[in-house]
Amino acid sequence: MPEATGGRPIEQMLLPPTIPRWGRAWKAAVRKHYRHSAPVTLMGTVMSYRDRYMSLDPTYTDKYGMPLLRITFDWHDNEYRMAAYTASKMEEIVRK
Repeated sequence: MPEATGGRPIEQMLLPPTIPRWGRAWKAAVRKHYRHSAPVTLMGTVMSYRDRYMSLDPTYTDKYGMPLLRITFDWHDNEYRMAAYTASKMEEIVRK
């Protein structure tokens, strides 16, 4: 799956998984698939819960001795259900 961080010409090329990642076969596949593929992504949100927070790490520091940011996070049932729902809707849209 391509990253959403810009144009990496080799890594982000949408090709079938059986295509080699470099060389003559890759170039031929790029010519064939380039104008016939598009990425489809979705972004969800995360509810605010008391067990999700940011704090300064008491152990780890950066090179200047400043504490690093620590993020405490885990998904709840709502996020799992939301991800499943949006993925099913995205699949429905793509199939149509």
